[in-house]
Amino acid sequence: MSATETLPNGKNHTVDKMMIMLEQKKNGYAVSVVHPISEFIHLPLKKGGIPNIKTQEQVANSIVNFLNFVFIENHAKYKLSSVKDLLFEHGVDYLNIYGLMGRNNAPVKKETVKRCEWNLTRLYYFLAKKNILNHITINDFDFKEYSYEVLEVKRKPESPFINVNYPNDEEETLLIHDLPRELIIPFIQTAYTYTPRIALGVAFQCFGGLRAGEVVNIARTGITPSGEFGLYGFQVIIKNRNFRPELKDIKGKGTVKKRRRQGIFPFNGELLQLL
Repeated sequence: MSATETLPNGKNHTVDKMMIMLEQKKNGYAVSVVHPISEFIHLPLKKGGIPNIKTQEQVANSIVNFLNFVFIENHAKYKLSSVKDLLFEHGVDYLNIYGLMGRNNAPVKKETVKRCEWNLTRLYYFLAKKNILNHITINDFDFKEYSYEVLEVKRKPESPFINVNYPNDEEETLLIHDLPRELIIPFIQTAYTYTPRIALGVAFQCFGGLRAGEVVNIARTGITPSGEFGLYGFQVIIKNRNFRPELKDIKGKGTVKKRRRQGIFPFNGELLQLL
């Protein structure tokens, strides 16, 4: 959903907010309501404002999957009927199962489990601060101090989850994350041969390090070539542009993480001219 907020300068600013929904099905009908825990994914950032929609989605997925694991998939085991009765052990159980195999039955990296663990740590601490949990208080957390913006010392809760078994990254199936350099040009040429409309975007990803969500937000007016038809590269303005206003529920897909001006390396400039 979108909400309008008033900035200090008096101007209105529209922000996207993701909600966690609770659905009840009865007699063939489904009723959905916003779960109060949605407040957690909208917590303000240190620099002000709320997380972008992509970050909200990532945190929301962690929380929803965890709650479904505890209250639905393992209801017979835990017999919980309220968030108030959550224990740290429930988080440990979830993280250990999640680390063995992800929600999509795909191998999970240690870093991914750690990120999920941090989201759950923040969730438990958020609930404890609000005195919602029956068996956990903020005194059950240890804290780690860190510096923020040079002189300001902050502290954050450490993970309360003991004996989490993290995946061994060395044993993971090796995936190709980077194309060998000698295959980049043939790859772009293949895109140009079979789907020419995406070839320039593929080249920008290869030579500018752009994400797919950034490429689809590039406008012609935001491209400045260096040399004839970009023989010596390009300068590209990266920012969110609403090219598809008819898409109401994209869940953060196709968005820009950081607004900036990005250079495109002029490797094989003749190929860029062709595209």
